[in-house]
Amino acid sequence: MPGTGNLAEERMQDFRDALYFPIREFLAGGNPYDPAVMFAHWPVRQNFNLYQPYHLLLHMPFALPGYRVGAVSFALASLVLLVVLAVMAAGRVRVPWVLGTVVVAALLVTSQVGKAQLYVGQVNPLLAVGAAGALLARTGHPRWAALALALAWLKPQFGLPLAVLLCARGSWRVALGAPGSLPGPVWWHWCRWWLGTASAASSM
Repeated sequence: MPGTGNLAEERMQDFRDALYFPIREFLAGGNPYDPAVMFAHWPVRQNFNLYQPYHLLLHMPFALPGYRVGAVSFALASLVLLVVLAVMAAGRVRVPWVLGTVVVAALLVTSQVGKAQLYVGQVNPLLAVGAAGALLARTGHPRWAALALALAWLKPQFGLPLAVLLCARGSWRVALGAPGSLPGPVWWHWCRWWLGTASAASSM
């Protein structure tokens, strides 16, 4: 539990250990999936081993500025994502849309789970929006559903069960068409290629 003795360690710990410094290591040409490298180079306290490699590219804008600016920006983006999730949920409730959005958003942000997402700096709001989007759009807009599923695939332990669920519900094209369904090594080599190309272009 957060307290005065461990406040600095607990606040935004997932942003620190699973986003900011892993991306910094990646930008430096290193391997953020190597715990020895991460613990030697950066002030992290957790291994970075549960994320798809394209997570590094998707969240790169939050790691380019200084740490404090990046952390505040990420917390605000997570707050916006919780509101987006409330909008998506309100569309399924038989109450006026604005009222449903306000009520659901208030419940999400003030709940223990919601406050934990913002305090610890987790990427779960994005995963939740991706999962909800995949389920809502799977029949009417399968391509958008596949892209939404790719967001849930940022963490394979979220993306894989959701893909299995979609297959069970007959949306196997959505499940197999999601970019996140590609093996992690494929994405890792693509990310390394992208970084090398971007570095070469910037040096010209």
